[in-house]
Amino acid sequence: MTGGRDPVAGMPPDTAPVRPDEGFDVAALDAYVRPRLPRAEGPLEIAQFPAGHSNLTYLLRYGGDEYVMRRPPLGPLVPKAHDMTREHCVLDALWPVFPPAPRPFLLCEDAGVIGAPFYEVFARYKTAVVVQQIYIRWKRGQTRDERFGLMAPRVEALARAALDLAERSGC
Repeated sequence: MTGGRDPVAGMPPDTAPVRPDEGFDVAALDAYVRPRLPRAEGPLEIAQFPAGHSNLTYLLRYGGDEYVMRRPPLGPLVPKAHDMTREHCVLDALWPVFPPAPRPFLLCEDAGVIGAPFYEVFARYKTAVVVQQIYIRWKRGQTRDERFGLMAPRVEALARAALDLAERSGC
């Protein structure tokens, strides 16, 4: 069971059938994405990743190839929140220099296709652990300066990566 529902047959265990109120016109989606994705062959199968907190995320399978589709949540949105164009732009700049990042293949800004803009990435699907908190183990007796010395390089590396990404991508 996933999220209280049976998983979709043949799909990864962390997926579930698409929630009825979070569905969309599958035929319209298929007609739009099939000619735009590499290797979109065979019937389209769809499942949903139900564990998300905000953007809706779906697994699309064409034959043996899987893609992840993300779209904003339903209902009114805060301006600039859930910006699919920005997410796509960041991933497009990130995947060539950070191999674990997924490669985005498709951005659709036409809300008429499924009711909202969306993007798709090729899913070299694997089970992953989402890191929500990072703990640094302090040693007994370390001073504040020693602890700062452990944290500062990590923060600086993240800041440099963010700046490099922003300059390279134009996002």
